[in-house]
Amino acid sequence: MPRPVDGSARENHGHYRPDIDGLRAISILAVVAFHTFPRLLPGGFVGVDIFFVISGVLISGIVFRARQQGTFSYAAFYSRRIKRIFPALFVTLAASLCLGWLFLFKGEWRNLGQHISGGAFFYSNILSMGERGYFDSPSGSNPLLHLWSLGIEEQFYLTWPLFLALTSRWRPLGALPIAVAGCASFAAFVFIARHSANEAFYLPTTRFWELILGSLLAYLTVYHPAAFRSHPQRIAVFSRMLPSLLAALGALLLLGSLRIVGEARFQTGWAILPAAGACILIVAGPGAGFNRYILSAPPLVFIGLIGYPLYLWHWPLSHLYSNGAR
Repeated sequence: MPRPVDGSARENHGHYRPDIDGLRAISILAVVAFHTFPRLLPGGFVGVDIFFVISGVLISGIVFRARQQGTFSYAAFYSRRIKRIFPALFVTLAASLCLGWLFLFKGEWRNLGQHISGGAFFYSNILSMGERGYFDSPSGSNPLLHLWSLGIEEQFYLTWPLFLALTSRWRPLGALPIAVAGCASFAAFVFIARHSANEAFYLPTTRFWELILGSLLAYLTVYHPAAFRSHPQRIAVFSRMLPSLLAALGALLLLGSLRIVGEARFQTGWAILPAAGACILIVAGPGAGFNRYILSAPPLVFIGLIGYPLYLWHWPLSHLYSNGAR
């Protein structure tokens, strides 16, 4: 499962969105619940899909605004990501190595070393693809299994700014290249899942569509902000109700997917449900009912703010503890 988004909700639309931190919290809590009580929340693993959408919105929004202002720099972009990601990641990897020495068998500890390398250089998803599936219990003896999603995310951001630079030359096409890339990735996911569920789950090209979906939303927000503005002078009552109606729909899709999207349904394209729910909740805005009173609640916001280290540590500690108790 994923790590929480490294971008800040403060950078979305230029002001703080506590509801995005709350949405992030729901995602991390869902994943922790799935790892701890998989039967209780069979679809909790879709928190990764929600995270990917949030990441696409926030990080691509940074890129789009910088490009719009003519200030985008590859060096600054990647430097910023390194500063956000590496400190907590390397502490987790070093601690896992030490704890693995104490609690794991020799063969398991050797395997852990390979996955520490995969986590440090962002190819954990490729390593995991050649091993047991994500849904196998408990996916072998890999306390760093969850770093597969970090690999997907960083592989995306190694290529995405270059893709945007190339397609920006075709300005009349607008967001069309982004939409086409997202559709192609989703189609690849559904097609490959028929032949190899493991490859569909771990390959970057079959998971990029979720990040691209968030990126498409960020593009429209930056370059076409009027599309998200209401027009109370035309349909006053409906316009005031629309954000809350959208949020209710988004919450229904998101929360429903946590219960009904199991492994089999996920591989047939049902992953679109949590991703779409996350998008709709973000579009609804911070003033929508569900976003304002649920997602913006202080406890959820706090969990969202500490989501990255919480995600990094929850799986290694629980996995190593279970091995130490053997």
